[in-house]
Amino acid sequence: MSAIARQQKTKGDTFAQQAEAELSKKSWFASKEKKYEDACELYQSAGNAYKVGGFYFEAGQAYYKAAIMFRDNLKNAFDASKAFQNAGKGKEGRSSWY
Repeated sequence: MSAIARQQKTKGDTFAQQAEAELSKKSWFASKEKKYEDACELYQSAGNAYKVGGFYFEAGQAYYKAAIMFRDNLKNAFDASKAFQNAGKGKEGRSSWY
């Protein structure tokens, strides 16, 4: 594994951990919608980092988690469809993780 790939894997792991922390955070003042939006953005960033590093399975999982939140929690069909599309793409357009 190259140094760049390791760096992207670490970056993706960090974004994914931040997304999980965002989801588990409880606040009296912030809306649930904002929490889910932030987590989706972090999962998409994780997916991008994994994809750049060549970790297509992990990228697919991160995009899938974002898609589920877009669809179920935010009721945003457009962003959910884009995230599902990214989850299904892998190297050279092949299925990445399922």
